[in-house]
Amino acid sequence: MALPLHLHRHLLPLLPLFLLLSISTFPTTAVVLAATTAPVTKYHLYASHYNGHIYSLSLESNNNATYSLSLSSSLKTCGLMPSWLTFDAATRTLYCSDESWEGGIGSLTALAVDVDHQGDGSGGSGNLTELAKTNTPVGGVSNVVYSSADGRKFIAVAH
Repeated sequence: MALPLHLHRHLLPLLPLFLLLSISTFPTTAVVLAATTAPVTKYHLYASHYNGHIYSLSLESNNNATYSLSLSSSLKTCGLMPSWLTFDAATRTLYCSDESWEGGIGSLTALAVDVDHQGDGSGGSGNLTELAKTNTPVGGVSNVVYSSADGRKFIAVAH
């Protein structure tokens, strides 16, 4: 079932290409919006939840300038309490920090994002696939991907 989300067409250009939101009024801890630069009819939002799931949401436009938001998929991943999501556009990878204090071990998970592989503006499926998971100190509440001067990439996790 799609939830109606009314946005005016003139507001869409104001949305950044990749938008990270914290939404306290919903039972999620983080939402990421991924889009392409082609004429967009579909956006993918990713939300982490303390129930151990990452949710893929689809925001689609129609011809009368209204939008619908629907749940595309969910994946049990990122430990017991997924908290922060960071999207690396160059590699189409979503990184997820686990804020869990259970057992004295946290985690960082890398997820592949299926976003418009054909370049046709369809937006892809938005589905996530777990690529890798590593243990971290407990309580990781945010993360960021950064690059060195020589082009190597790193990820920092705040605790």
